[in-house]
This record gives sequence, C-alpha cells and structure tokens, in this order.
Amino acid sequence: MTPNKSLQRSWTHKVLGRGRPSKSAHERYRARVLKCRRAAAELSRYAALIARCWRMKEISKLVFVAAIATWLFALPVRAEDMPFYSYAFAKQYMSVVTDDALEKSPAWKKDEPNPPISARRAIELADQMKASLDEHVKDFEWQFRSASLESAASFSKIKDRWYWQVYYECLYTKGTSTGIPNNLRLFILMDGTVIKPVIKPYPR
Repeated sequence: MTPNKSLQRSWTHKVLGRGRPSKSAHERYRARVLKCRRAAAELSRYAALIARCWRMKEISKLVFVAAIATWLFALPVRAEDMPFYSYAFAKQYMSVVTDDALEKSPAWKKDEPNPPISARRAIELADQMKASLDEHVKDFEWQFRSASLESAASFSKIKDRWYWQVYYECLYTKGTSTGIPNNLRLFILMDGTVIKPVIKPYPR
C-alpha cells in the first residue's frame, strides 16, 4: 500500500505538489459543522444577553417614570400653578401663585402708566406678612433687599396679570457669614393679596 493510501485511511493525505498533510473532505465538512454550531451558540448567548440588557433598560425606564409620577402627584400644587421657594433656618417657604388668584386680581392695562399696586404699598404688605411669620432668630436681622415687578405670562395662561416679588435676607449681626444667606421671598398680587407661604422643615 502506498503511503498516500495509508494516510487517506486515517483521513489525512498529502496534497500533491505541496508535500504536507491536509484534512480530507469529510474532516473539513465536520469542522465546518462544528464551527457553525459554535457560532450559533455564541449568537444565541449574545442574543440572550442583549435581551436581558434591554429588559433591564425597560425596567429602569419604568422605575424612572414611576418615580416622576409619584413626585408629581405628591406635589401640593396643580400643574398650572407656580410654586416659588425660599429657605431660611432649616425651613422651606413655598409660595404658590395660582391662576385662580391671578384671575381675581386686576390686570395692569397697557394704557395705564403704573400698576394697580405701587411698589411702596407692595413692600408695606410684604413687611406685614413677614412680621406675622414671627421669624425672629437671635443675632440675626431681616433686611429688605429688592422689590421686582413680575409678569405672570411666563407660567400662566392669563397673560395680562402682574405681581410684585419682595425679597429679604436675614444677616448675622455679630460679624460676617459665608454661603447662601437665609432668605425669604413674598408675593403680592395686584388686588393687595399677599400669598402666605407654606412652611415645612428643610434640614440642611
């Protein structure tokens, strides 16, 4: 028996003109089948991994949406109302400017030179509200900082209403202090209504 015949029986033979053994057609077919099976197994594994990641992504989206919905429903204000926040001495002051309150207040018409409530009157009303809150802290003193005339058109469907925002800061009287000062913002509508803030603890 020639060497090539014996090699062919063991499924290998010399390739003529090359002088080296090579896999027979049968072995090459088996190798292709095994490679295809391994490739299919890898694809299945990657597909399962992608599906798992996608499910986790979808779950994360649902958790995020649920958290936002919970936060929105927990708010004590409606979507069309505008809350404003101030912070002083570990407390939060929330003043809500509502569409209902704006609608009851008079409009500042374009042909009128001054708003229905003057700046001086708005400051006086804000001072009275601040005094009623009884926010006196030892070695601190509230000081008036500014009064600004604001349009409600940026957040309200009632576009011709205005209000006053009066801003105070409470400063340390025994020296200097750093950081954001304790502050209070009060809101006065054009009918003289001062919006009383809702106060709740806000630990630093």
